[in-house]
Amino acid sequence: MNRLHEGIDYLLYRIYVWGGFTAIVIYSTIVSLNLEKEPVEKILSSVGIPITLWVLGILVYWWWVFLFKGRRDPDRQSVDISRIGNLKSWTILHNSMALSGGSYEELKRSEKRSNRGLILWYGMQNLLVLWVLGNFWVWVLFKESLPPDYIIKVWAPGVVVFAILMMLLPFLIFRMFKGDDSYIKVLGLNIMDIESVKPAALGIYGTYIESLPPGTSIIAGERLGKTVYIEAHGRQSLTRVWGRVPMFEVVSRSGKLEPGENTPGEIKTFLHKLRKAKRWKGIIVKGDEDGIQINRDSRGVNMWLYDLWLAEQLLEKLKR
Repeated sequence: MNRLHEGIDYLLYRIYVWGGFTAIVIYSTIVSLNLEKEPVEKILSSVGIPITLWVLGILVYWWWVFLFKGRRDPDRQSVDISRIGNLKSWTILHNSMALSGGSYEELKRSEKRSNRGLILWYGMQNLLVLWVLGNFWVWVLFKESLPPDYIIKVWAPGVVVFAILMMLLPFLIFRMFKGDDSYIKVLGLNIMDIESVKPAALGIYGTYIESLPPGTSIIAGERLGKTVYIEAHGRQSLTRVWGRVPMFEVVSRSGKLEPGENTPGEIKTFLHKLRKAKRWKGIIVKGDEDGIQINRDSRGVNMWLYDLWLAEQLLEKLKR
């Protein structure tokens, strides 16, 4: 996914926002001092012009971002999936893993879909801003011909209506995407039917499919040339990536990954770079001739993504 808060355009935008805000404060102070004996409408008109232009500039910039910058094809070449910085947030990690080892075409389709909801929400936000600014100028320019209660009966109810719509819109957008598994597909994986994976199922609580509790999600597929299998249910998940590795074990002690005595040196060196963090709480990593398996028992939604990243990175280190 394109990172919208990057690039020379975003730097110029920040300069525009903070520089413009500072200039408006200084300008408004000077105008208020020089026109303190003038009618309030004249003062508001003089101050309102730069404020309106400044706000409209911000709105136009983000329309450009959502309609053009945000629609560029994701750049796979610039992604280094091994960077520890990818762990900064679940979203950043998900985007990076989708670009490295995931389905590029599925990622482009998913971004187009999510962009529609974002544009819908931003459009409603624009209507609210335009309602406020438009009625401000109507009141400033035509105050004498407006009813005394114009602000209470027209402007204020409009603000309330738009504010309520903006609060409801995220729930409506959420319902549009409810049940959407594109966030899995962009990784190159699929949500599987339990019956179709019975022979391969590992079981969070045992080694047989019958041990899986109701409501367990099974995710499987191939990434980076390796078979991936994930089970997730509530706090618990199991993540396995196939590939021959020496036997070793890593346990988490309050979020710090501690390798066992038989852990290869390459793994110890890599784990030393990973800081103690909540994302690593409640996991046990085991390597054997079949690959790497990570069992997790911790709070959080879709925390298996961190485990998948960790398993893939450990396999990559052992290849060298």
